[in-house]
Amino acid sequence: MALVIAFIIKGICSSKINSLDEQMAWKRWGNISECTQATIFFDSTYGFTYYNIRELQNTIEKKLTEASVVSESENANARQWIDAYSVRGELDYVGEAGKANARTYGVGGDFFQFHPLKLVNGSYFSSESLMQDYILLDRDLAWQLFGSDDITGRQVWVNDIPLMVTGVYDRPDNKLNNAAGNNVPTAYISYSMFNTLTGGEEATEKGIDSYEIILPNVVDGFGYKMLTDNFKGTENKYFMIENAARFKFLSLLKVIGGFGKRSMSMNGIIFPYWENVARGYEDILALFLLIRLVLYLYAAVVAIVFLIMWLRSLPWDKYKQRLSDKIEELRYTDRKDIKKWFQKLGRRDEEL
Repeated sequence: MALVIAFIIKGICSSKINSLDEQMAWKRWGNISECTQATIFFDSTYGFTYYNIRELQNTIEKKLTEASVVSESENANARQWIDAYSVRGELDYVGEAGKANARTYGVGGDFFQFHPLKLVNGSYFSSESLMQDYILLDRDLAWQLFGSDDITGRQVWVNDIPLMVTGVYDRPDNKLNNAAGNNVPTAYISYSMFNTLTGGEEATEKGIDSYEIILPNVVDGFGYKMLTDNFKGTENKYFMIENAARFKFLSLLKVIGGFGKRSMSMNGIIFPYWENVARGYEDILALFLLIRLVLYLYAAVVAIVFLIMWLRSLPWDKYKQRLSDKIEELRYTDRKDIKKWFQKLGRRDEEL
């Protein structure tokens, strides 16, 4: 029964892990045995900007070339890796039916490949579009600004700058998401537009909060090491997590070992809601892992006890007597064979 319960818990945990879209982007991207996903969260004083991203992208391309990592796709335009980045802030919006302050993420790269938000209508926007004046709203914000969620193609205003709505999405509504900070009106705009809206005429670039990447992992740890090597000497200004490995057995054991310390932060890193959700599930899954280990141990102890009881119930005296009789029989047979051999040897001597 303990093993049955343990396997049921394992199945539930696996199902929950696969439902975390932000953590499973590497599975959607390609061959799960040959790629990995990692995320870097930066200290507020790091000042990691788009210029630094371009440098990192060039470094990654160079290292992949040096390692002879090439695409096996027949499509000449197929990419070996993708990345995304984001910054968070607060902006005041004006719509046709009202005004609202909303948490706003300025995003770039393939952000919606990592974060497939559940669209109510419309579509995502692309950071590669020539026009960067697009916005994606959650349903709550759409109703505050327009009194409807069917608003694709309409405009909202920020600091007298119009933004076109490309779509509306439904924000997850559960205890963990709400506790993680995903419980307020939210909007997504391009990273360049975010800098324009928050930097005024100077459009001062704000440091990026998080950088996400899916890249080849031809050898276990190859992709993750490539990233850590690039940030040597600044370990106290960023936090890196390998999403593809964070829910594995050894990783969850480390979570158990770090119980009571994970909530302590000695730097200026503020996690976005999706990382808070993932860390919440890490704690839950680590607890379930501990329960499973206890159940496995209980099942092993019970099995050993039953084995000992069974061994003790065996008629060992009877087996011992049988063994003794068999040994004596063999000894008697051996003596007879030896005697016959000497008799045969004696006859040969007489013949000679």
